[in-house]
Amino acid sequence: MLLGIPKETVPGERRVAITPANVPTLNASGVDVIVETDAGGQAGFSDEAYQQKGARLAPARNAVFEANVLLYVRTSGAALDAVRAG
Repeated sequence: MLLGIPKETVPGERRVAITPANVPTLNASGVDVIVETDAGGQAGFSDEAYQQKGARLAPARNAVFEANVLLYVRTSGAALDAVRAG
């Protein structure tokens, strides 16, 4: 199975769905992880940190969306809710 981690696009969102520390556990369970370039940057995690733990970097944003499962912190629906809440 391929797990995709896209860069968050909700304005002001600084978190990332998984940290590099989570990657080895997923890999050991047979899950491959693909991370969009700079997905963890706002949370303080470099692309190199993900690669060192066994994730691969997506060559382009659309490659992440070819994964079987996507993990987000917040989706566009959450962004709309945040705008409505003021």
